[in-house]
Amino acid sequence: MKKDGHPSAGIPFVIGVTGHRELPLEDLDKIKSVLRDLFAEVQSLLPETPLRVLSPLAEGADRLVAEIALELGVELVAVLPFPAADYEQDFGSPESTDEFRRLVQNSVGVVTIPPHSDAKQAPQTSDPRAIQYALTGAFVAEHSQLMIALWDGEYTGKLGGTWQVVDFVRHGIPVSLRAHGDQLSQEELGDVARVPVDRTTSGKAITLEFLVDNQEEPVALKDAPTMALARRNLNTFNLKSKALSRESRASECIESKQISQGGATCDIREQFVIADALAIRMQRIYLRAWAAVLYLSFTAAITLQIHLNAVSGWLLSVAYGAIIVVAFSVYYGIKLFRVEERYLDYRALAEGLRVQTHWLAAGMHNPVCQFYLHRQHSELRWIRTAIRNATFKATSLDSNPDDRASFDVRVSAISTNWLQEQLSYFTHAAQKAVRAERRWTWAARIMLGVGVILAAIKSSLGHSPWLVVLVAAPTILVAIFTLHLQNRKFGPLAQQASRMASLFKCALKRLKELQATSKPMNLELEQLLQQLGREVLAENAEWVTLHRDRPISTPFVA
Repeated sequence: MKKDGHPSAGIPFVIGVTGHRELPLEDLDKIKSVLRDLFAEVQSLLPETPLRVLSPLAEGADRLVAEIALELGVELVAVLPFPAADYEQDFGSPESTDEFRRLVQNSVGVVTIPPHSDAKQAPQTSDPRAIQYALTGAFVAEHSQLMIALWDGEYTGKLGGTWQVVDFVRHGIPVSLRAHGDQLSQEELGDVARVPVDRTTSGKAITLEFLVDNQEEPVALKDAPTMALARRNLNTFNLKSKALSRESRASECIESKQISQGGATCDIREQFVIADALAIRMQRIYLRAWAAVLYLSFTAAITLQIHLNAVSGWLLSVAYGAIIVVAFSVYYGIKLFRVEERYLDYRALAEGLRVQTHWLAAGMHNPVCQFYLHRQHSELRWIRTAIRNATFKATSLDSNPDDRASFDVRVSAISTNWLQEQLSYFTHAAQKAVRAERRWTWAARIMLGVGVILAAIKSSLGHSPWLVVLVAAPTILVAIFTLHLQNRKFGPLAQQASRMASLFKCALKRLKELQATSKPMNLELEQLLQQLGREVLAENAEWVTLHRDRPISTPFVA
C-alpha cells in the first residue's frame, strides 16, 4: 500500500508471519532492524512488485512484523482464527486489545478463518481453539511466498504453534487442514526466513537465516531455482504492465459493465486487461520473429544453392554465413528472451483472471487457483501464485453480499460479455485455424507438384545451373511450410477452439433456460457457471502445456 492510501500497481508478493507471543524486550530493537533489512532485501529483489503481509495479529511476533510493514508502507491483511470479539478474549490486557484494534483498523481487510468443516477430518485434540490456530497458520502458509518466523527453533509438537506453521511451509500442509480437500495437489509453498529468538535469554546476536528442504542457509546464498524463477516471472510481469497506459486501463475497467463497482473486482479486471494485452503483444513479437526465421531460412537455402550450382565466389559464401547467423540469432533470441513462453504464460494468466472476474460478477467467490494448473508445477507455479495474489482480496476478505437487483443485472452482462463474446471468439478462431491449416497444407502440396514438374523439365532439357536452383526452390518451400505447420499446430488449435465454442454455445443455451425461470438466483445457475469456468480452465491448461511441451524447433536453413 502506498503511503498516499492508494493501492500499489501490480500483483503483490505475499509475506506471511508466525512467531512466539513472548519476545525478549531487550532484543526488540535488534529484531526490528533485522526485519527492516529483510523487507529491504525482498523489495530490492522485486523492485517492480508491491508487497503484502498476512498476519494473524496475535501478541508478540505477529504484531511486531505488522508494525514494521505499516511503517514501511507495506499492505497489511489481518488473518484471524476467530471473529474479532471472540479473538480478543485471548489477549492479556486492555492495552493489547486496543493495539489489536488499531492494527485491524490500519489493515486493508480481514480474513476470518471459518470453523473446520469436517469434524471427522479435524486433528484429534480436546482444544477446538488450537484447531483454529492451526487452520490460520495453514491459510497463511498456503497464501504466502515467504514466511517470516520469529522462532527459537524448538519443535514443541503443539497444535497451531509456530513450529507447525514452519513445518507447513517446509514439508506441506496436511489435507485435513487445507482450504480445499484435493489430496493429489501439491502445495506451492515458499521459503521460511527465520529470525532466531530466545524467549528465555536476551542479548544474543540476531541474524537472519533461510530454512528450506531441511537446510539452513544465509539469505544471500539462498536461491532455490524454481522459487527464484517464480519471483522473476512475477516481477517481470509487473515491470511490463507498467509500460501500459494506466489511464486507459483504468477507464476500461470503470466502463466495463460486466463487473461490479467494487475496488477488488475492478483490480482483478485491470490485471486481466494487462495480462491480455501483454499476451497479445508477446504473440505478435513471436509471430513476427518466427516469420523472420522462415524468410531467412529460405533465403539462406536459396543462396547456398546458387553458390553450389550457379555462381561461385567468396561473396555468396559470406552472404550465406551472414544470413545463417542472423537466422539463428533471431531463433535463439526467441529462446533467450522466452518470447513464446511468456506469451503462453500471460495468456494462461489472463484466462484465469477472466474466469475469476465473471465468477465474482455472479456473486461466486470460489478462488480460481483451486482448480487451475494444480497438477503443473516448476515453471508454471508463478501463474497460480499470481492469480492467487491478484484475486486474494475479492475471494478471501470479508465482504457484504451483493443485492438481488445487482446480481440480475450482472448475470445479463455475463451472458453478453462472457458467453456470447467467447462463443464468437472461439467460433472465429476455429474457422481461422482450419483455413490456415488448409492454406499452408495446399501451399506445401502445390510447391511439391511444382518441384516435380520442374524436375521433369530439368531432366528433359539437360543440366542447367539456374534450373537446378529453380528446382530446389519448391523443395525448400515444402520443408519450410511443413515446419511451419508443425510448429503452429493449427490442427490441435482448431480442435480446441471448436470444443470451446461448443461448450460456450451449450452454456449460453442453458443460461437462457435458467433466466426464463422464476428463480434467477438459484443453485443451478451457480453450478452452471462454476462448471463452465472449471471446463474453461482445464481446457486452457491443456492448451498451455501442449505448446510448452512442444516448443518451436530448429529452422530449416540448408
